Amino acid sequence: MTEIIPGRIQNGYPGLAKLLAQDLNEWSGIFKQFAELNVRNLLYMQAELLCLEQELEAITHVDENGNDPTTKNFARSVWEMKKAPNSPQWDKILEIRKKLREYSMI
Repeated sequence: MTEIIPGRIQNGYPGLAKLLAQDLNEWSGIFKQFAELNVRNLLYMQAELLCLEQELEAITHVDENGNDPTTKNFARSVWEMKKAPNSPQWDKILEIRKKLREYSMI
């Protein structure tokens, strides 16, 4: 087999991929799973989401307890929050939504 492999993979990655794809079950054990790295990434993403959640809570508190009557209604009206010209709360929600989408894809 050592004589066959060098000739078949002389084209580099494309040749190697073609060889491995012929019997993927036989070769699947050579692929590293990166389990520790994946778990570490999940932990970092959870930490990021926790920070974003705390930031949203702080912004929500300011909006609910501030002097602006428009922001006081944000907890009950997404429409008001979205149409406000400057809404840190809505911006933070969109940031969280993006991060949650990334997190959910893993």
